[in-house]
Amino acid sequence: MTSPIPTGRRTSVYELPPRPRTKTEWLGALLLGAVFFVSGALILAHRPLVVERFLEWGYPSKWMTVVGAIEVLAAVLLVIPRFARHGAMILIVMMLGAMFTHFAHGEYFAAIVPLTLVLALGSLTAFELKRLSEGLVRVRRRPEPSVNL
Repeated sequence: MTSPIPTGRRTSVYELPPRPRTKTEWLGALLLGAVFFVSGALILAHRPLVVERFLEWGYPSKWMTVVGAIEVLAAVLLVIPRFARHGAMILIVMMLGAMFTHFAHGEYFAAIVPLTLVLALGSLTAFELKRLSEGLVRVRRRPEPSVNL
């Protein structure tokens, strides 16, 4: 057990180890991790279709390496319970950028995919935060006796 984190004069919060992920949480994390890992790997591989799309959108080809590397790294973070929320936040920002790109180029229907991924990542983050917060336990402390001299 870790040391208490005081939250007030009369109560304390003790942090317990978080409960393990459920099978459903593992499945969601693994599926999203696989989607983003494959996507990032395809971008890193400079597939002709991906290169063509980046050039159509006006992005330099060097950005492909950066975007692909970030996607692969964040996908790996998604499947590590301790870092899943960090990976999800990185990917949410990237998917918001993808949505902006699609909207800016009039590809409104194509923006549905990043929107769906943002919602899935947000759900995963919410489940992770709930899982972590279940380890916080409030403990009532006795009031300290007052000493009148």
